[in-house]
Amino acid sequence: MVLGGSQGSKIINDSIVRILPKMLMRAQVIHQTGTKNYEGVIRQAGEFGVKAGHEGYVPIPFLDTEVLKDAYAAADLVISRAGANTISEIAANGKAAILIPLESAANDHQSMNAYELARIGGALVLEEMNLGEHILLEKINHILDNDELRTGMGEKIKVFYHPQAAEKLAEGIIELATDLG
Repeated sequence: MVLGGSQGSKIINDSIVRILPKMLMRAQVIHQTGTKNYEGVIRQAGEFGVKAGHEGYVPIPFLDTEVLKDAYAAADLVISRAGANTISEIAANGKAAILIPLESAANDHQSMNAYELARIGGALVLEEMNLGEHILLEKINHILDNDELRTGMGEKIKVFYHPQAAEKLAEGIIELATDLG
């Protein structure tokens, strides 16, 4: 599954489309393109001989909550930006990930998120400038070819899933307010 954030990512889209013919020889690809990028991705994929909805290629402008759940269930590997919400979703689903931090993210938070996950073995990080078709395809194949690595990454990324976080924060704020009040 390929996610470029809620708006899509032209650089991720372009990189994925370039390697689609080779990827589709071994895997199905669910690709959230972003609404504004959808038509261009379809056209570009066609230039590489890939027709949307055929041969295992499923481009979608935006994955709503229900479709996203199914996509995560089907995915063996997630290629994505490294925003906190997306990382939480990947962690909740225990999926191996290749994270591509947005270089222009505020305070470089996406890089910090991605490298923290990589440090514990929960994800692999590729910088935008390193998205050449050979290295990206090599990393995808390496993870897909290694069940133990893929499973291990999925287990390790789960440490970043905290389903009770909002509740615990609210409890802490209430406790603090009560103590001060």
